[in-house]
Amino acid sequence: MIWPLQKICFGAGHLPCPQALWVHGAGITQRSDYEVTLAPQAQLSCDGYANLLNAPQWQIVADIQRFGVVITGQGQVTLSVLRDGISVLEQDLILTGRRTPIWVDAAHGIMTLRLETAQGADIAELTWVSDMPPLRVPKIALVIPTYQRAARVRATVARLLDWMDQHAVQSAAEFGIIVIDHDQALDLPPHPALSVIAAPNLGGSGGFARGLIRARETGFTHALLMDDDADLPCDALTRIAALFRHAPNPKLAVAGAMIARETPDRLWEDGARFDRVCRPRFHDLNLADPSRLLELEVSRLNPLGAQDYGGFWCFALPLSAMRHMPYPFFLRGDDSGFCLANQFDLITMAGVFAVQDGFGGKANALTIYFDLRYHLHHHLVHPHLNIGARATATVALRLIWRAWRLRDPVAMSAGCHAWRDMMRGPEQFDHLLDLLALKTRLGRVKPALVSGGYAMGLWFFWAIRHKALCRRYRAAYPRQTSLGFWRRIFAESQPI
Repeated sequence: MIWPLQKICFGAGHLPCPQALWVHGAGITQRSDYEVTLAPQAQLSCDGYANLLNAPQWQIVADIQRFGVVITGQGQVTLSVLRDGISVLEQDLILTGRRTPIWVDAAHGIMTLRLETAQGADIAELTWVSDMPPLRVPKIALVIPTYQRAARVRATVARLLDWMDQHAVQSAAEFGIIVIDHDQALDLPPHPALSVIAAPNLGGSGGFARGLIRARETGFTHALLMDDDADLPCDALTRIAALFRHAPNPKLAVAGAMIARETPDRLWEDGARFDRVCRPRFHDLNLADPSRLLELEVSRLNPLGAQDYGGFWCFALPLSAMRHMPYPFFLRGDDSGFCLANQFDLITMAGVFAVQDGFGGKANALTIYFDLRYHLHHHLVHPHLNIGARATATVALRLIWRAWRLRDPVAMSAGCHAWRDMMRGPEQFDHLLDLLALKTRLGRVKPALVSGGYAMGLWFFWAIRHKALCRRYRAAYPRQTSLGFWRRIFAESQPI
C-alpha cells in the first residue's frame, strides 16, 4: 500500500498569495487546488515554496527512506523529478486514472517536480507518497476559537469540511473541527465532523483551553490550533497527518509558518524564538528567492530549541505530550507560553503555513497591555528565560517605549498599568478577566503614568520585588495551567 506525504497544489484561490508560491510555468489553466489543464507545449514546474519536498527532513523525523510520485489524469506528459534543481529521473507517461507510483531512488535533497507536454494534458492528481506502513492512525481536532469574525469562520469551516469530505480518507487520518463560539450566536450547518461550543468570551487562551479539553474528552489524539483570522492551504492537513502517522517521536509538534495578508509574497515567520522579546525566524524572507528557500529548507534539518515556539495560527501537537494547558493570559502570549512550558520537540515543515492579518495594524493600548504582561510573565516563570531583574525591566521599558512612539497617551499608560499589575502577583490570574473594566481603567489616563519618572519608579520597585515574584509565579504556574484550574474557570462562567 501507499500513503500520501504531500499533494502538489497548483494554487489556493482563497489565499491572497501569488500562484508562484506553488508553481511556475506557461500554458496552465488551474481547475482546482489539485487539478490543472496543460495546453500544448506547456511546461509546469512545481518548485514554489509550498510544493517543496524536504526528503532529508522526512528521513530524520519519520524514517521514510523511499519516495514515490503518483500522477493521474488524461494525455501524455514527461515527468521530471529534480533534486536540488538537477534532474534525477525523467519518464514519458500516458496518463490514466490508475494510482501506480513511480519510485524515486535518489530522493536525498530538496525534491521538486516538472511536467512537460507536447499535445496537452489534464492533471487530476500529483502526489508524493511513501510505502512505509503507518505507526498509527492519528485523529486530529482542528480547534478554532472565534469572536466577532462569524463570516470568516463560516467560510473557513465550510472549506475545511469540504476538504475532509473529499480527501481525508486518502490521508489515512481522521479529522474533526471544534469551534469555540465566543459570540454565542454562530450559525453553522450541522456536520458529523463539526462540534460548536457556545461559551462566554475567555479570550484566545480560554478558547484554546476549552477546545483542547473537548478534544481529549472525545478521543482525539492530536490537535491543530488555529486563530479565527487565519487561513491555511488545505494540503497542510495532508502533511501534518502524514507526519503524525509515521513519526515515532511522541513529543513531535509542528509550528506552522505565517504569511501576512499585507505581504503575501513574503514570510512573516517560520516559527519564532523568545529571546527577551519575540524574534521571528526568517522574517521578511522573499518566497520567490530560490537561494533563501534553500537556506530555509536546510534549517529544518535541525529541531527548534527550548526557547522556540509556534504561533496559534497553525500549531499541531500530540495531546499525550501536553503537560500544561494554556496560561490564562486572555490575549497574547498564550502560544509562546504554551510551547515554552510543554517543551515539545518542535519542527517546521514545507507547505505548512497560514495567512492572517499582520501585526502592524493591531497595536493599541489593549495589545500593549497584554504584550508587556506576558513578556514579564515568561521571564518570571521559566527558569531558562531568567535574565535577572535589570534585564527584565529593560524589556518592559522597551515595550513602553514602543507605546510612546504611537503618540497615544492611553497606550503609554497601558504599559505602565501592565507592569504595575504584574507586581501584584499571580493571584490576579485566578479569576475571570473583566475586559470591560480593564478597558475602562486603561482609558483613564493619569499624567503621571505617561511620564518617564513613573516608569523609572516601576523599575526601582521591580528590582526590589523580582526574586519574590519569581518564586510566587513559579509556585502558582502548575496550578494555573492545570485541567482542574480551567474547569473551575469554565464553571464560573458557564459549564462546558
